This record gives sequence, structure tokens and C-alpha cells, in this order.
Amino acid sequence: MRHLIFAVPLAVTLGLAGAASAEVAERINAGSLSFSGGNEYTNAVLTIFGPDDFTAELKSEKGLPVFRVQTAGKMEDGFYQYSLVAASPEMEKVNTSVNNGRGDTARAATNVPFSTSGIFQIADGSIVVGTEARGGGDTDPVVKE
Repeated sequence: MRHLIFAVPLAVTLGLAGAASAEVAERINAGSLSFSGGNEYTNAVLTIFGPDDFTAELKSEKGLPVFRVQTAGKMEDGFYQYSLVAASPEMEKVNTSVNNGRGDTARAATNVPFSTSGIFQIADGSIVVGTEARGGGDTDPVVKE
């Protein structure tokens, strides 16, 4: 028998921002990958890798970027991996005694980094939403336990 895996949403959260990471949630629909709750985040970079050497990188100075399938060019059917990094609005104290040459403009705190990643599946030019994918991400069948 085959084990059914859920390809969407299958996200591995690597959030380093503690409580701030819980505020950001992946939103996937047939035409886009976006994130809710990230309006106060800054300097975000969303990187997507997939079949046939597909690579896309979207940047946003304020808020979190949105990946749209329609504007991404030709996307082969298969599994795509994404990684999102950003500066959260949460601040942490900078502990350094080194004179960085900034004098009175030196900051005593910096933004806490945020990171998350996950995968999604493309089939027939659209993101598979709420559907079970059969087989492993590497196209090998997965045996039901």
C-alpha cells in the first residue's frame, strides 16, 4: 500500500524569531504563494528552486514578497522548494564593545532574523492546493507504515 503525503502545505519552520515566527503563516492557492502576518517585516528575500534548474528570487524592503505562477515563466510539473528570510520587527540588544566608527549613530539593538521554508507542487501550470500527492518528493513511491 502506498503512504499518502500532503505536499501542500508541507512547511518546515526554521523561525529564529521566537514569538514573531508564529505570526507569519504560509498561504498557498492555485496561482500564488504568499505569507500572512508579515506586514512589519523588512528586507525579505523569497527564493524558490525547482525542476529543470528553475530558480526565482523575490525581494521586498517592507512586508513579505508574493510568488505568482503566472509571472514566473514556464514551470515544469513537480515539487518546488522555497526559503524565506527577513528581519522581524522584534529587536534584540547588540552586545559589542567594539567601536564600529558610527559614534552617536551606532545602534544598541538589531532586528531578530526570521526564516522559514517549505515545498509546494506544480501540476498543469498551477500550484496543487489541498490535494494529496502520491509518491515521494523524489518520485519514489512511499510505503505505508
